[in-house]
Amino acid sequence: MTSSEETPQEEGKKKAGRWISLVIAVIFLFFCTRYIVSTFQWDVIFSTLRGASLWMLFGGSVVVLFAYYIVRALRWHLLLRSMGTVIPFAVLYQVSSALIGLSLVTPMQFAEMLKVELLKRAKQIGRDSGYISFVLERVADLLVVFLLMMLTAVMGYQPWLSMEVWRWLLWLSIPGAVLGVFVLWSLRERWIFATIWRRVAQAIGSWRDLVTLVLMTILGWLIVACGWWCCLYAVGISIHFAKVLAVMSSMSLLMVLSMVPGGVGVAEAGIAALLIQFGVSATDAQTGAIAVRLFGIMTIVLGSVHYIVWSVVGRKALEKVS
Repeated sequence: MTSSEETPQEEGKKKAGRWISLVIAVIFLFFCTRYIVSTFQWDVIFSTLRGASLWMLFGGSVVVLFAYYIVRALRWHLLLRSMGTVIPFAVLYQVSSALIGLSLVTPMQFAEMLKVELLKRAKQIGRDSGYISFVLERVADLLVVFLLMMLTAVMGYQPWLSMEVWRWLLWLSIPGAVLGVFVLWSLRERWIFATIWRRVAQAIGSWRDLVTLVLMTILGWLIVACGWWCCLYAVGISIHFAKVLAVMSSMSLLMVLSMVPGGVGVAEAGIAALLIQFGVSATDAQTGAIAVRLFGIMTIVLGSVHYIVWSVVGRKALEKVS
């Protein structure tokens, strides 16, 4: 048996994992869809959306999304450069932006892995450096979103739990993070961890590279929060930016945990519930949740436009670079 073949036990574990993920996704989808169908006042929502500021809703979304695409591509460019892989920024921008929209409809944004395959087939990037950079991006995203949620929680903008509970969670997360780093450090010379650790150390070989990765990730999520704020403001919901950060961070983590592609149903129900906790009326909160969903749709549309441009122009440019 070759190392690439799976034993029946390993194959069974993978199937069990897929079934568990599917069950979790179906449960989340069922209860959230039930909540939306039974409580959302669609006639009022559509009436409010018709009177929304189109400039803020769509124009603001486009401006924010272009800024987000640039930051994401620049973060990837800097990561690859630190690993010794230099690819023109314009190429990375086209590939990354084209697949960000598609990633919204896949769990954990795994569709973005296709950007690595596109460049690998064009012989612009090695599979190891490509996937190491992808994993680092995902880890940085999750950590920053979690930290934003904890920060807004201690500021009193996460009403799910009491302030005392949030403070305890924050203090417990610190030793937990230290323990995690210690475990990873102790495994750095064992099995596959040695190779992974070496590649990660190469990718963030200096404190400057690490700080740059974190700052670019924070900037990217702040830009996303600006997009959410524009959508809420367009339908008449004016709340503190910190509250928008609280909604965005908690809902982003919830969508990851739900395993529902695109967080369909989960995001709408969660956003509406949080906005109501912040004093927004039920109908306005429901309208705001749909407006934020439109921001996600705009992300998919603009990403599709980038993909079309990439298919027509980008491939030829990449062939010239090759």
